[in-house]
Amino acid sequence: VPPYRVDVTREADVIEEILRIYGYNNIPLEENYGTDYLAAFPSPDNDKVQAKTIDFLAAQGFNEIISNSLTNPDYLEKSGMWEPSLSVEVLNKLSEELGVMRQTMIFTGLESLRYNINRKQSNLKFFEFGRTYTHKDGKYNEQERLALFLTGSQKEESWNVDKKSIDFYDISSTVHKILDKFSVAEFDSVPTDHPAFEYGLDISKDGQMLVSFGKINQKVLKVVDVSQDVFYAEFHWAGMLKLYGQKIIYKPVPKFPEVRR
Repeated sequence: VPPYRVDVTREADVIEEILRIYGYNNIPLEENYGTDYLAAFPSPDNDKVQAKTIDFLAAQGFNEIISNSLTNPDYLEKSGMWEPSLSVEVLNKLSEELGVMRQTMIFTGLESLRYNINRKQSNLKFFEFGRTYTHKDGKYNEQERLALFLTGSQKEESWNVDKKSIDFYDISSTVHKILDKFSVAEFDSVPTDHPAFEYGLDISKDGQMLVSFGKINQKVLKVVDVSQDVFYAEFHWAGMLKLYGQKIIYKPVPKFPEVRR
């Protein structure tokens, strides 16, 4: 290979040069060619998708937390909103407060909120990638989740800005932005029936649950001793990952200039 041909670096490049000189029109063609490989897209890499989601949430003002997968079994019993018998119990416990694997991301996240609120940091936006664990009929179930927590004021306290607390529309806006990032456009949205929420929504697509979000029930907050309102979202990460990049949403450029009244 001549040294000035820096683009010829492998066997396929040499073959391409020979075919170019020999003439593509001299290559005999078969009647049928399979082109399945042209439409086969690799599965999205979980680590890369997580990294992109982390960057996006950080740009939205969220801080990442990493909490313990072990939790206090009293949380489930006192709240009465989860079935304690489904918990995966640890045989060799370090303490009774870390006796079971978590069924939900709520309580460990609320512990982080409580720790910060007790130290005068009340305006908080947290997210966490983690797993939940259940056990039933001798089978163990482990699922990956993305949890979001919002509490406090929308903006830091200032003399020239009115104080406004975070509300349902703030968590809803973040959830829908993440769905947009995953190109999830057409989905079903219904009011959630989980007692952990005072009110909220469940979003699913083709029967696959994607996310539940809303305002956490005061009874749940009282169990963890959190005194201010908290808005929470829990994504089913496996379902989200299946939809990542499957459909690109295109919106045509408007024909007419914008009119503002």
